Amino acid sequence: MKNQILAIANQKGGVGKTTTAINLASVLGLIPLRCLVVDVDPQGNATTGLGHVVAGEGGTFRMATGIEEPQQVITKTREAGVDLVSACSFLERLAEQGEASGIRALRSCLEQVETYYDLILLDCPPSAGGLTRMALAVADGVLIPTQSEPYALEGVQGILQVISNVQRDHKPELRVAGTVLTMFEPEQPFAWEMASHLRHRYGLKVWDTVIPRDSVVAKAAALGRSVIKTEPCSRAALSYIELAREILDHE
Repeated sequence: MKNQILAIANQKGGVGKTTTAINLASVLGLIPLRCLVVDVDPQGNATTGLGHVVAGEGGTFRMATGIEEPQQVITKTREAGVDLVSACSFLERLAEQGEASGIRALRSCLEQVETYYDLILLDCPPSAGGLTRMALAVADGVLIPTQSEPYALEGVQGILQVISNVQRDHKPELRVAGTVLTMFEPEQPFAWEMASHLRHRYGLKVWDTVIPRDSVVAKAAALGRSVIKTEPCSRAALSYIELAREILDHE
């Protein structure tokens, strides 16, 4: 894994997208790999989840609009090897300026810093809108977190359509890096069927590692830390460690 840009995306919210971005970066940072999390979601959950405040114009907005150089908006986090470009509500203005220009600006910014990092993770908003499309258009691959519940298939369908549109309009080489099942509850009737649905209905790669539903995730988010740092022996932490190992073995 070298100088890759990976978007973490799903059209549906509440599927563990930001949690996956933060904890995957945290694990990889301990290897150590150099990771940059770029918060492209106006809600700024990745920003607060990494211990920073969503305020002002936010680093992603200032970077993509040329107010500041990318190196000026990158901040250190409390996670070893993990840096952050923060978000803000002004990000919506970036999408309003036009998709093509937004893509060019974001791509130019990331090109200036990508050689400094082994992996750049783009935490996308839970939507099919302009910000998600812009992030996908500058990414090399897409990781799709999803819950193991029937209605979650709609979110997967939605993001796959967005990916297809971006491949057609902007980046034919954009690939789906795989799907990870989150908030997994093995006792639920549909839990074990979800992977089969994703593989056979959509032809998706589903990582063997599943992320269990675990209360420590909310605790870590409230502290602005990863579960790797707050509860390193928890089920969630151990699962993200295993997921990182699995991804590295296949990249």
